[in-house]
Amino acid sequence: MSWVKIMSALATINPVVIVKDNQAFANSCDVAEFFEKEHGHVLRDIGNLEFAMKTNPDLGASRFAKLFRATGYMGGNGQLRPSFDMTRQGFTMLAMRFTVSKVLDSNETYAYNGPISAEPSAPSI
Repeated sequence: MSWVKIMSALATINPVVIVKDNQAFANSCDVAEFFEKEHGHVLRDIGNLEFAMKTNPDLGASRFAKLFRATGYMGGNGQLRPSFDMTRQGFTMLAMRFTVSKVLDSNETYAYNGPISAEPSAPSI
């Protein structure tokens, strides 16, 4: 899927959003469904973001806590399962990880646009 297709899909389709304490949140279960990912992989990626933020002195654990709130849901077996509610900023950080990795892994992007380079190229006239 091309970058343009991914971005246009994101612009037209919205994940489930809930309102708690006058603030909008998306739940990690809904985000997993929206991006067609396993919930366990979404939890892993949130954990990776948490680690990255906690080890970055400019962000820190308090910033992560403002963007992601641990919560839970009842699984099919009646056990409490972990999930996260995330603010719009938290969702955006997580979604960027998904879409960027999808674009970088896309053969279609490489075939049509050439390899991604650190150096910008001059526009063709």
